[in-house]
Amino acid sequence: MDGKLGSHSKLCFLCCYRLKPQETAFICRRGSRIISEDDHRDVSSEIHWLLPDNIWLHIFSYLSLRQRFQASYTCRRWNNLCKDSLFWHEVDFSFCSSQRVTDDTVRAVTSYAIGIQSIDFSGDQCESITDKAMGHVARFCQRLQKLNISGRERVTNRGLTLIARNCPLLKELNVEKCEEISDKGIKSIAKNCRRLKVLSLASCSKISDKGVRFIAKKCTNLQSLNIAGCGGVSDTSLMTIGKHCHSLRNINLKEITGISFYGIESLVSGNPGMTHVRLGIVGDAQNTMIALQIIVKHCQKLQFLSFQHFHKTGVVAGGVQKMNKKRLGAFINSLNACVFSNENR
Repeated sequence: MDGKLGSHSKLCFLCCYRLKPQETAFICRRGSRIISEDDHRDVSSEIHWLLPDNIWLHIFSYLSLRQRFQASYTCRRWNNLCKDSLFWHEVDFSFCSSQRVTDDTVRAVTSYAIGIQSIDFSGDQCESITDKAMGHVARFCQRLQKLNISGRERVTNRGLTLIARNCPLLKELNVEKCEEISDKGIKSIAKNCRRLKVLSLASCSKISDKGVRFIAKKCTNLQSLNIAGCGGVSDTSLMTIGKHCHSLRNINLKEITGISFYGIESLVSGNPGMTHVRLGIVGDAQNTMIALQIIVKHCQKLQFLSFQHFHKTGVVAGGVQKMNKKRLGAFINSLNACVFSNENR
């Protein structure tokens, strides 16, 4: 049989053999064969030689964090592979569905691996992490470029400041719904992370014009900004963004009632290359239509534009007038320069 199969036998499992309970099949370069457990030590080194490092790393990429740690105890070679910088390029704790992620978990992972550049703590199992976890990240992951702590209510300005001081290469930051993050923490980011390109401050109730202006003045390479739901933001922020952030392409202004078409004009006139705009409530129907016209006029590369509106007539909380959907629809049809999407929130 071996003679008929030739070199192809090196790559095939021999399913025709009936294995005994104590037997195991291995693939070997010099031909497939059956060995017993007693011979395992003799061929273990051959199996390690057969598969190159890049294949093992690809296999390990399908393992969970816990399984990776378990694999690292198998042998010296696997232990070294499990520490490979390519293998730990991204650490996504949001996929930890069965085990709670604590500050100690973060310390174990960050101190074990080198070269971590991206960490995601947005999963439900990460709810208990605190500033202590941010301290571990800041200490061991100084090459960090992307951090997502969305929804982590126990992380404060102190933790964010530790990240800012020790991770100057940071390019993407998501602190959405971090209720303890305020202008003070954002100021630290603006001061130390000048390479920042993507920032989400959505639903951070303690963020005001002061924090946004810090970011706009210092992080001039910013390309995407989400300040949806930041009630302390007004036209002042939009004017500063328009003046300093000329690389901005994507902005989310939903759930912000303190802006007017004057602020919108200051924003887009300084960023003619804007491609995505999500507009908040701009006073009433008339002001909204003016704001839309301004955006379409200045943003020649616009790909997506959404806006908030109300269906019925009358006045709602905060003095925002509900817009007539039929009237607004007719106006939208006249703006054929881009595609519009109504968002009723």
